[in-house]
Amino acid sequence: MGFKKRQPEGRDVDEAAIDIFGRVSGWGSRMAAARIDRIIGKELQPGMRVLDIGTGPATIPMEVGHRHAGLQMVGLDVSLPMLAKARQRCRRSGQAPELVAGDGEMLPFRDDAFDAVTSFFAVHHMDKPGLLLAEVDRVLKRNGILLIIDFRRDMAQALFRMINAAWQTAFYLSPARFGLRESVRSAYTAGECRQALARQGINRFEVYEKPIEIIMMRRV
Repeated sequence: MGFKKRQPEGRDVDEAAIDIFGRVSGWGSRMAAARIDRIIGKELQPGMRVLDIGTGPATIPMEVGHRHAGLQMVGLDVSLPMLAKARQRCRRSGQAPELVAGDGEMLPFRDDAFDAVTSFFAVHHMDKPGLLLAEVDRVLKRNGILLIIDFRRDMAQALFRMINAAWQTAFYLSPARFGLRESVRSAYTAGECRQALARQGINRFEVYEKPIEIIMMRRV
């Protein structure tokens, strides 16, 4: 099933692909925000500080902030060109999430700084997911809310071929044509994520498997 050996995609975003990625994120932001509403929405309350790791063009913090008035949204990304794109979007939309340049494996925040942490399809960019999870554990309050979603490298090949064919058709002759394949090949399995949590001694996060995704949440 899937790709047996991980092939890192890296963190740098190709300059030619930034606009494309921004459009894709824009299309997906409402879907992501709807998933946040469905999974953890009832726990989000005005005044909470929420960190989105790997925020890209900040479409998720903007959409979540629009749906949940009173949240203090913070978007973090390692790519300065992507954050520049995010600031342009924020100015046009009138939304004002705090945008921070930083590495998910070394978060520039104090301990217990956030009531909630989200991350959508960013973990596969990191070569040491255990460091990311340790940092999330550090900055997330004791009873804080967690929602991390990413691809699973070991998804069924038939399922991968189906969604990859749709992706390549949508981005034919585009620099992003092979983007989905590269992302899935660089993703982790649920077992690898559990091992990373165990190595860091973190027992408050749970890993769930979906057909194409891994979901990490706070253990209830």
